This record gives sequence, C-alpha cells and structure tokens, in this order.
Amino acid sequence: MSGEYILRRGRPGVLKIYQADECVGTLPAALVRQEGYGFSLSAEALDKLRDAMPSFARRKALDLLAARDYGPGELQRKLMGYGLPEDICGAAVAAAVRSGLVDEAGYAARRARAGYAGGKGTRVVAADLRARGIGDELIREVTDDPEASAAALAKTLAKLRPKYGDSPEGRRKLYAALARRGFTGDDLRGIFSAHEDFDETP
Repeated sequence: MSGEYILRRGRPGVLKIYQADECVGTLPAALVRQEGYGFSLSAEALDKLRDAMPSFARRKALDLLAARDYGPGELQRKLMGYGLPEDICGAAVAAAVRSGLVDEAGYAARRARAGYAGGKGTRVVAADLRARGIGDELIREVTDDPEASAAALAKTLAKLRPKYGDSPEGRRKLYAALARRGFTGDDLRGIFSAHEDFDETP
C-alpha cells in the first residue's frame, strides 16, 4: 500500500477508510483512539492498526462476555459491528470457545429456559434463538421440553384470562394473544376446544 488514507465517521463506533474517495475498509474508532491516530493515516499507520485488530477483537470479546452471556454467532456479529473483519472476529470467537468462555449449547439452553420462564411459547423462544445465531438442530433440542412449555402457557394464561373474560369474543382475543406469544394451535386446542362456540384463529 502507498499513499494517504482518510478516516470518516460511519455508523457509531466505526470509521471508514478512504483512499482517493473510495472506501477500502473500516476500523474500530476505539482502536484508532487507543493507538493515538487522527483522521489521516499513512500506509504504515494503517498496517499497524490492522496488525492490532486481532488483539483488540479478543479484548473486546472478553469485555462483552464479562457483561453478559453470548452464543458464538451473536458474539461474532457483535464484534463485526465494531468495524472488524469477519475472519478476525471469527478467530476471536473461536478463542473464546476454546477457553470455555462461550458454550453454545449451554447458552441456548439457558436462553430457552429464560424464555419459557417469561411465559413465552416455543415459537417465540425458537425465533429468539434463531435471531441470536443458534442453529435449527440445537434449537429443536433445547425447545423439546413439553413441561417447560406447559408451565409457560399456564403462567401466561393465568395472567391474561382475567383481562379478556370468558365470553366468546373474549376467548377469541385470548387465543390471539397467546398465539402472539408463541403458543401453537396444538398448545391451545385443549384449552379452547371445550367451548362449542369457539372458532380457532388461523
């Protein structure tokens, strides 16, 4: 590389690297500040910043994990949000997995239990895990818990039933509210099928 590079603000915490008005990459703003650089970089300075990225990514991963639990997919996306390259983020996540700081199966199980404890149905619990980068096979494994699902339904039903009452219209609204919380038709059919005037919501 040769020539001068200009840094411009991108999304929060990220600086875009420009050479001759062409964006050629990104840098974490915190790393640039840490190394004492401004908004104009020589090729040598940019190389030094890029060389510092792996250790910065590992430290950032540790900071994130000290604050809360992460699965590997979610942690990688979080690190990439700082303007770090995918391969460097992947290496930092792999190091955290090797050291036992990230346990995908344990994280998924804890997240699923928290969802059920919060009165959510399996569809919502699974969608939350999927959004956090958990694979479908592991999602099926940690949500295969009829007892937890039944307890979540009982908790949410006890909370919502007084709000809607026991009229036909109230039952339809209650069914819809429970469906929005992730409970399936199979979950709810036994509760509502005793009422001859009930039409199941699609």
